[in-house]
Amino acid sequence: IECHFCTKHFSLADMHNHIGKHILCALRNIPDVFKGNDTEFFHIVLYPCGECRLEGCKTELIKTGSSIPITSDCPYHYTRMKYVKAGVYSKRTPCMNITLNCPLCPVGLNMQQRTF
Repeated sequence: IECHFCTKHFSLADMHNHIGKHILCALRNIPDVFKGNDTEFFHIVLYPCGECRLEGCKTELIKTGSSIPITSDCPYHYTRMKYVKAGVYSKRTPCMNITLNCPLCPVGLNMQQRTF
């Protein structure tokens, strides 16, 4: 799959980590070296999707016992991602770009908290 921002290609499984790097650079207001240009900055939307970095995707965590299934309408959504494993740092995937439930937001119609 091609990244919207740097046009590099990654497997769907690796795109989540890659997009997280772009988000981190934008949030910290540092040049996005992952684009290959150490002077280029990217602006980020207020609530970026963690899987594509664009706006408007809906992702939900549904806690059911010990499992945490993730549903999303993002075209970059990796359905086989293991939520708990994705939240653990490793040298191969240093970015823990995972969806979180907002403890301050009211629950929705599905009785789940909003995610970001």
